[in-house]
Amino acid sequence: MPNELPDVATNLDVPAFGYYALLATTASLHRTMEALTNAGLGHVRISERMKLSWPEFISADWKDLPRAHVGEARRYAASLLNKAIATFVRRKGTLAGTLANNRPFWFFANSAFPKNEVKFTDFRGVSVRRQLVGYSNKRRVYWHFGIQVRSSVMGGDDFFLVSPHVTFSADGTTLLLSKAQLHSLRRSFCKSWWNKRWRDLLQGFIAALADGGDRLSIDLGGDVPLVVSSRFRAFVSPISPSEDAGTEEDASVAEDFVEDEWDEVGEIEHAEFDTEERA
Repeated sequence: MPNELPDVATNLDVPAFGYYALLATTASLHRTMEALTNAGLGHVRISERMKLSWPEFISADWKDLPRAHVGEARRYAASLLNKAIATFVRRKGTLAGTLANNRPFWFFANSAFPKNEVKFTDFRGVSVRRQLVGYSNKRRVYWHFGIQVRSSVMGGDDFFLVSPHVTFSADGTTLLLSKAQLHSLRRSFCKSWWNKRWRDLLQGFIAALADGGDRLSIDLGGDVPLVVSSRFRAFVSPISPSEDAGTEEDASVAEDFVEDEWDEVGEIEHAEFDTEERA
């Protein structure tokens, strides 16, 4: 008889995975039973087999449970966190798209915010506004900035990786179906988007998820949420691109491809800030 627990875990609205004849989850017994009911599996009866701390779990110190290697334990841990962050982002009113690797990414529909703008404090401590959705008169499509989020569990240095994505729709909600058209639009539309823009869009999207606060409170199904800073970790690179890397010709080619709707979208609310970048 096939093990149906992996499919059961996938359909639950709490982080969980099937492991042999066990259902592993970060949720409490009560929340797990609620999740089973919500998934149409209210007839399934479960009981608590064992509780593990997070350090015990990611180090594969699973007592008398079926043994796992550390790498396997960390992959399971990452899957739990990925499910938790996906549920969190979805509940914030985002829409989901699918990448070429069949992994999800999230974006906001047109008019999710007034003027499609979010307000946040950038890395300099300056209050700015940025658009997450816009309309291209030239191409007659809406563009949507979106993100993919995945966790990295290293043991003692765990974090979420946020990747940017841009997608397009004809009506501000439903993504274009043609993969070739989406690919062509991304290549041309984003050709002159440089680091500053990507950085601000990423920070703006996370600020929207945090409702303007300094942290994300992610439900794990238990009594204590996972609290994550809404500010990105900063690094200082010992090297930088050559100032001669680009040319005026490169810039003109980029302008040929892109009608830039970004200029001056952000407004500086106050102008007193430290000009040195902080790590």
